Amino acid sequence: MSEADVLLGLSVVQPWASAVALYRADLINRPRPLPAKHLGCRVAIVAASYRDTFRETVERRRFRAHAGVTLPEDLPRGCIVAVARLVGCVEVSASPWFDGPFGWLVEDVHAVSPLPYSGFGKPHTLPHDVANTLRARLLAE
Repeated sequence: MSEADVLLGLSVVQPWASAVALYRADLINRPRPLPAKHLGCRVAIVAASYRDTFRETVERRRFRAHAGVTLPEDLPRGCIVAVARLVGCVEVSASPWFDGPFGWLVEDVHAVSPLPYSGFGKPHTLPHDVANTLRARLLAE
């Protein structure tokens, strides 16, 4: 299996995880550049369990104003909501989803029905049982 076939987990706070899964946001804002070893890898977008109500409210307003998107009130947490491929990293972007300081570019996004998983902040290899369940779910949906 090549590095590009490795399925990594990446925790993303709401409402960003749902923006990728439901509205095809083309990037994920991160505090650091994309490590070169993860370029081309598939990632499971994990909707983090953590909730920052104030920031989420601010982001929802920004999504409505800049991307024309109104997200549902009850967003999933503590679960995998999508799979995408990491294809690049930018420090500047005209994308309505860009908030910086770095945008990890994603393509080939596939939303999945929520799969319980808590994840970690940085990219990490998914446990085999979770990866296998996710692969089966991708084939079925």
